Amino acid sequence: MLYFTTREGIHMLVLTEDHIDYLKKGEMIKSPNNRVCVFYTPDDQWLGEKLIENMNNLTPELFDKLMAESQKRPVKRAGPFHPTMQIIKEGKLVKGDE
Repeated sequence: MLYFTTREGIHMLVLTEDHIDYLKKGEMIKSPNNRVCVFYTPDDQWLGEKLIENMNNLTPELFDKLMAESQKRPVKRAGPFHPTMQIIKEGKLVKGDE
């Protein structure tokens, strides 16, 4: 894994196939300074909705529970692949470029 910050302050994380396999097992990958944590879920729509529902009482333990539940879900594609991540903003999921 490669991790660095650009002159513009963008945090870059480059993963290998082994890292992706590790993520798909439900494990977390984090940057050495703990500023970036990466997780995998087969159903980001479901997980996003659960995170929004629980945003006011989200603890590390509840996050771990939701992540574990999301790992058991089937792969769900809400639509065509979009390379921009979704963001939880003002209580809803939005594309990062909106």
